[in-house]
Amino acid sequence: MTHTTSISFVRHGQVYNPYNLFYGRSDGFPISELGRQQALVARDFLERLPISAFYSSPMLRARQTAEIILEPHEGASLIVDELLNETKSPYDGQPSSVVEALNWDIYAGVGIEYEQPQDVLSRGLKFIDNVLRDHPGQHVVAVTHRDLIVFLFLWHKGQPITASEKLTVEKSFISPGSISTFTIHIDLQDSKPEFSYVD
Repeated sequence: MTHTTSISFVRHGQVYNPYNLFYGRSDGFPISELGRQQALVARDFLERLPISAFYSSPMLRARQTAEIILEPHEGASLIVDELLNETKSPYDGQPSSVVEALNWDIYAGVGIEYEQPQDVLSRGLKFIDNVLRDHPGQHVVAVTHRDLIVFLFLWHKGQPITASEKLTVEKSFISPGSISTFTIHIDLQDSKPEFSYVD
Protein backbone atom coordinates (compact mmCIF):
# COMPACT_ATOMS: atom_id res chain seq x y z
CA MET A 1 0.00 0.00 0.00
CA THR A 2 1.28 3.47 -0.88
CA HIS A 3 0.47 6.48 1.27
CA THR A 4 2.05 9.43 3.03
CA THR A 5 1.43 10.18 6.71
CA SER A 6 2.45 13.45 8.37
CA ILE A 7 2.83 14.18 12.08
CA SER A 8 3.23 17.79 13.21
CA PHE A 9 4.80 17.88 16.67
CA VAL A 10 4.02 21.24 18.26
CA ARG A 11 5.98 22.41 21.27
CA HIS A 12 3.56 23.93 23.81
CA GLY A 13 3.47 27.69 24.26
CA GLN A 14 5.55 29.58 26.79
CA VAL A 15 4.69 28.71 30.40
CA TYR A 16 3.52 31.06 33.14
CA ASN A 17 6.30 30.47 35.67
CA PRO A 18 6.67 33.48 37.99
CA TYR A 19 8.87 31.63 40.50
CA ASN A 20 11.28 30.40 37.80
CA LEU A 21 10.95 26.72 38.64
CA PHE A 22 11.93 23.68 36.63
CA TYR A 23 8.37 22.49 36.22
CA GLY A 24 8.82 19.19 34.34
CA ARG A 25 5.85 16.98 35.20
CA SER A 26 4.72 19.15 38.13
CA ASP A 27 0.98 19.86 38.30
CA GLY A 28 -0.32 23.19 37.05
CA PHE A 29 1.88 25.58 35.06
CA PRO A 30 -0.47 26.97 32.41
CA ILE A 31 0.66 28.81 29.32
CA SER A 32 1.32 32.54 29.67
CA GLU A 33 -0.27 35.27 27.55
CA LEU A 34 2.74 35.03 25.24
CA GLY A 35 2.25 31.26 25.18
CA ARG A 36 -1.34 31.79 24.09
CA GLN A 37 -0.17 34.05 21.25
CA GLN A 38 2.34 31.41 20.18
CA ALA A 39 -0.44 28.80 20.15
CA LEU A 40 -2.59 31.11 18.02
CA VAL A 41 0.22 31.45 15.47
CA ALA A 42 0.54 27.66 15.32
CA ARG A 43 -3.25 27.40 14.99
CA ASP A 44 -3.31 29.82 12.06
CA PHE A 45 -0.61 27.85 10.25
CA LEU A 46 -2.21 24.45 10.85
CA GLU A 47 -5.77 25.63 10.16
CA ARG A 48 -5.21 25.45 6.41
CA LEU A 49 -4.13 21.80 6.57
CA PRO A 50 -6.45 18.73 6.55
CA ILE A 51 -5.77 17.55 10.11
CA SER A 52 -7.49 14.29 11.02
CA ALA A 53 -6.59 13.97 14.72
CA PHE A 54 -5.22 16.04 17.60
CA TYR A 55 -3.08 14.55 20.36
CA SER A 56 -1.55 16.12 23.46
CA SER A 57 0.73 15.41 26.38
CA PRO A 58 -1.16 15.20 29.69
CA MET A 59 0.55 18.36 30.97
CA LEU A 60 -1.72 21.41 31.38
CA ARG A 61 0.45 23.65 29.18
CA ALA A 62 0.31 21.15 26.33
CA ARG A 63 -3.45 20.59 26.62
CA GLN A 64 -4.11 24.33 26.64
CA THR A 65 -1.97 24.79 23.53
CA ALA A 66 -3.70 21.89 21.78
CA GLU A 67 -7.18 23.17 22.62
CA ILE A 68 -6.36 26.50 20.97
CA ILE A 69 -4.99 24.76 17.88
CA LEU A 70 -8.03 22.56 17.34
CA GLU A 71 -10.57 25.42 17.78
CA PRO A 72 -11.17 25.96 14.01
CA HIS A 73 -11.73 22.23 13.41
CA GLU A 74 -15.40 21.76 14.15
CA GLY A 75 -16.21 18.50 15.88
CA ALA A 76 -12.56 17.65 16.56
CA SER A 77 -11.66 16.18 19.92
CA LEU A 78 -8.38 16.05 21.82
CA ILE A 79 -6.73 12.72 22.61
CA VAL A 80 -4.37 12.82 25.62
CA ASP A 81 -1.48 10.39 25.21
CA GLU A 82 1.13 9.56 27.88
CA LEU A 83 3.67 8.82 25.15
CA LEU A 84 3.87 12.59 24.54
CA ASN A 85 4.57 13.45 28.18
CA GLU A 86 7.43 15.52 29.56
CA THR A 87 10.61 13.72 30.61
CA LYS A 88 10.41 11.96 33.97
CA SER A 89 13.20 13.46 36.08
CA PRO A 90 14.01 14.08 39.78
CA TYR A 91 14.19 17.87 39.38
CA ASP A 92 10.50 18.72 39.02
CA GLY A 93 9.52 21.76 41.09
CA GLN A 94 13.08 22.74 41.95
CA PRO A 95 14.47 26.20 41.20
CA SER A 96 15.67 26.50 37.62
CA SER A 97 19.05 27.52 38.98
CA VAL A 98 19.55 23.94 40.21
CA VAL A 99 19.22 22.54 36.69
CA GLU A 100 21.13 25.44 35.17
CA ALA A 101 24.07 24.52 37.40
CA LEU A 102 23.98 21.09 35.75
CA ASN A 103 24.15 22.75 32.32
CA TRP A 104 20.50 21.70 31.90
CA ASP A 105 21.45 18.01 31.85
CA ILE A 106 18.60 16.34 33.74
CA TYR A 107 19.75 12.87 32.67
CA ALA A 108 23.22 12.40 34.17
CA GLY A 109 23.54 10.56 37.46
CA VAL A 110 19.84 9.96 38.06
CA GLY A 111 18.26 6.75 39.35
CA ILE A 112 16.94 4.00 37.13
CA GLU A 113 13.36 5.09 37.87
CA TYR A 114 13.96 8.23 35.78
CA GLU A 115 14.18 8.51 32.00
CA GLN A 116 17.25 8.67 29.81
CA PRO A 117 17.36 10.24 26.32
CA GLN A 118 16.82 6.86 24.65
CA ASP A 119 13.70 6.30 26.77
CA VAL A 120 12.21 9.59 25.60
CA LEU A 121 13.07 8.79 21.98
CA SER A 122 11.49 5.35 22.32
CA ARG A 123 8.22 6.96 23.45
CA GLY A 124 8.31 9.30 20.44
CA LEU A 125 8.97 6.46 18.00
CA LYS A 126 6.18 4.38 19.53
CA PHE A 127 3.82 7.32 19.09
CA ILE A 128 4.82 7.55 15.41
CA ASP A 129 4.21 3.81 14.97
CA ASN A 130 0.77 4.18 16.55
CA VAL A 131 -0.12 7.04 14.22
CA LEU A 132 1.01 5.04 11.17
CA ARG A 133 -1.27 2.23 12.35
CA ASP A 134 -4.29 4.34 13.33
CA HIS A 135 -4.09 7.23 10.82
CA PRO A 136 -2.44 5.93 7.64
CA GLY A 137 -2.26 8.52 4.89
CA GLN A 138 -3.47 11.30 7.19
CA HIS A 139 -2.05 14.36 8.95
CA VAL A 140 -1.95 14.36 12.75
CA VAL A 141 -1.03 17.12 15.23
CA ALA A 142 0.69 16.22 18.52
CA VAL A 143 1.39 18.87 21.17
CA THR A 144 4.32 17.83 23.30
CA HIS A 145 7.62 18.97 24.86
CA ARG A 146 11.04 20.07 23.70
CA ASP A 147 13.11 17.00 24.62
CA LEU A 148 10.87 14.53 22.80
CA ILE A 149 10.93 16.65 19.64
CA VAL A 150 14.70 17.22 19.83
CA PHE A 151 15.46 13.52 20.28
CA LEU A 152 13.23 12.65 17.32
CA PHE A 153 15.09 15.25 15.26
CA LEU A 154 18.47 13.80 16.30
CA TRP A 155 17.23 10.30 15.38
CA HIS A 156 16.10 11.63 11.99
CA LYS A 157 19.54 13.17 11.39
CA GLY A 158 21.36 10.03 12.54
CA GLN A 159 23.06 11.92 15.38
CA PRO A 160 23.76 10.59 18.90
CA ILE A 161 20.77 10.57 21.25
CA THR A 162 22.46 12.32 24.18
CA ALA A 163 21.85 15.24 26.51
CA SER A 164 24.92 17.08 25.20
CA GLU A 165 23.80 16.70 21.58
CA LYS A 166 20.34 17.93 22.59
CA LEU A 167 21.83 21.13 23.97
CA THR A 168 23.57 21.94 20.69
CA VAL A 169 20.31 21.52 18.76
CA GLU A 170 17.90 23.34 21.03
CA LYS A 171 20.01 26.50 21.00
CA SER A 172 19.01 27.00 17.37
CA PHE A 173 15.37 25.91 17.25
CA ILE A 174 12.41 23.98 18.79
CA SER A 175 11.10 27.19 20.36
CA PRO A 176 7.73 27.41 22.16
CA GLY A 177 4.85 27.12 19.70
CA SER A 178 7.08 25.83 16.90
CA ILE A 179 5.96 23.06 14.55
CA SER A 180 8.22 20.14 13.63
CA THR A 181 6.65 17.93 10.98
CA PHE A 182 7.78 14.42 10.06
CA THR A 183 6.40 13.11 6.77
CA ILE A 184 6.59 9.35 6.26
CA HIS A 185 6.29 7.76 2.82
CA ILE A 186 5.18 4.18 3.38
CA ASP A 187 6.03 3.11 -0.17
CA LEU A 188 9.72 3.98 0.30
CA GLN A 189 11.20 1.00 2.13
CA ASP A 190 13.60 1.80 5.02
CA SER A 191 13.49 5.53 4.25
CA LYS A 192 13.71 8.10 7.02
CA PRO A 193 10.88 10.64 7.25
CA GLU A 194 11.17 14.05 5.68
CA PHE A 195 11.47 16.86 8.22
CA SER A 196 10.23 20.43 8.10
CA TYR A 197 10.20 23.17 10.73
CA VAL A 198 8.05 26.27 11.25
CA ASP A 199 8.93 28.69 14.04
